[in-house]
Amino acid sequence: MVFSVIFSDGEFKGSTLEIQGADIFTMKEREFGIVSGTGYFRFVKGYGVMETEFIDIANLRAVLKLNLKQASPQQNLQLSSHLYNDYMYYIQKSDQDLIRSNPLEVEAGGLGVYRRRSSRWVSRSDGATVKRATKRVSGLAGTIWAREKVSSEEAWLGVAGGEWVTGWGWLGTVKRADMRVNLKSSKNLDNVRNLVKTVGVPSLTSSPLESLRKGNWVKLICGASFEDVVDIRNLSLVYTLAGVDCIDCAADMAVVSAVNDGIEVARDIMDLRRPWVMISVNDDEDLHFRKAEFDPEDCPLDCSRPCEIVCPASAISLNEGNSKLEVSDGTNTPRVLEGGVITERCYGCGRCLPVCPYDNIRAVTYIRDTTATADLIKRNGIDAVEIHTSGRQTALFKELWDGLGDSIAYLRLIAVSLPDVGDSTISSMNAMYSIMEPHPHCFNLWQLDGRPMSGDIGRGATRESIAFAVRLAAIKDRPPGFLQLAGGTNAHTVDGLKKMGLFQTTSSTTSSPNSLHASIGGIAYGGYARKKQCFLTMVQIVGRVLSSMQSQHGVARIEDYPEHLLEALKEALALVGTVKCYDPFLTCQ
Repeated sequence: MVFSVIFSDGEFKGSTLEIQGADIFTMKEREFGIVSGTGYFRFVKGYGVMETEFIDIANLRAVLKLNLKQASPQQNLQLSSHLYNDYMYYIQKSDQDLIRSNPLEVEAGGLGVYRRRSSRWVSRSDGATVKRATKRVSGLAGTIWAREKVSSEEAWLGVAGGEWVTGWGWLGTVKRADMRVNLKSSKNLDNVRNLVKTVGVPSLTSSPLESLRKGNWVKLICGASFEDVVDIRNLSLVYTLAGVDCIDCAADMAVVSAVNDGIEVARDIMDLRRPWVMISVNDDEDLHFRKAEFDPEDCPLDCSRPCEIVCPASAISLNEGNSKLEVSDGTNTPRVLEGGVITERCYGCGRCLPVCPYDNIRAVTYIRDTTATADLIKRNGIDAVEIHTSGRQTALFKELWDGLGDSIAYLRLIAVSLPDVGDSTISSMNAMYSIMEPHPHCFNLWQLDGRPMSGDIGRGATRESIAFAVRLAAIKDRPPGFLQLAGGTNAHTVDGLKKMGLFQTTSSTTSSPNSLHASIGGIAYGGYARKKQCFLTMVQIVGRVLSSMQSQHGVARIEDYPEHLLEALKEALALVGTVKCYDPFLTCQ
């Protein structure tokens, strides 16, 4: 597990420190490399999205210890007179009903005593600031619930405060559950609900499989390497409201949790069908599975930083700072560039590689661990897997497939993403299908990756994916499975399919249970959808909100700002609507 510690004040203001969870218990203050600072930390892998403020190094270490154990419930936890600061945010208005309020659950694993003290400042609608009464809960071995309810009759305007937890004895599991308000009763989101109803987003009774058969399947590709859980959560929320059929993300537990959280919040806002959640894996080196990497201290101070400018994900951040090298001759500490690649935001597009004037940037590739992927599939919340392959050999594909083992039985759909490799494409597809065929309960899909990692907006970018689709759709002896476009897909893709007579046109064969369906099942939008929605819209419209919330609370939730959610939703609907034929964005002919 990795923790990301962000400093908002002090000597290391603006810096980020990644700490391996296993190092927390042996770490001494000097080993942090930190003299002073305040800020907040967040999980970037493991338990999920959680952000907590800290006031000094000792407090940070204590907080990390507690939350590391929260991520490992099978281990015992000994609380010993430390002060743990765990912030919880309450948004309670007179038109909302509280539907869940159990911020902390403790299961004692032996004799011991647990006490909880809570205190919070809340701004009321009349402008007064009041302090909620302190509450204590104590008990011995067994299950102890620390529960506090906020009356729905009180018109609480704002949020605030924290949870202070002290205790001693051996405790088994410490769990934290956020309060959720009933978003369906929030009048602030009426405009969002009305827009979704107006355009005709798919109802609860429809299914993603039905969309594939009709040819109006839409998949959002968050990115096989994109791991910014805050953006992923918000993207998933917005595109669930927009009616996508599938959300494809990295095979990482924290990322999958963020996707599912965004989906559930969208379904809290209004009754919608649930999109399938897909994770992406690779059988060999692949452009989708890489990260940029460089040492910023190797860069000259006067560099124009083209890498920072060209990055579509805002994944490179460079600032001037002092060198960490010790100077013994009394001269001033040299100035250097600090920062570099924000790993979780980099999705491997490669745009930074050719523009570096000093050739300092390198691409680091990786292959997802098959055993870890199989374990992840067996958890709740994953419906599909996409295997990225070169299409040139099947030995590595078979090795990955065999490694997934019985986890395949948990899936609704298996997708294989492959580029056009010319005349050998069909033979490769047939070979891979023969490997998968012993698992007929799963539907299968072929993702035609026309121009991988493109995300461009021009008409030319989508030509390769359309040409790939035209060629395969005309081949009658191809293996069974839906066809879906990807790689270079953008706002011109639907028009291109229409010109070729492939948009939502039906083909039929009698050799497969998947035979009666559209020639092209649908379209996946990745870099273009993220660029339109996340890197342009989300940053420009919501960026100041996210920045403000992170500096104040360490949390960024787009549903708390309905006007920005509405604007982001309009952008998503404009893209999804071209395939779904939403009114008023598109009228099907």
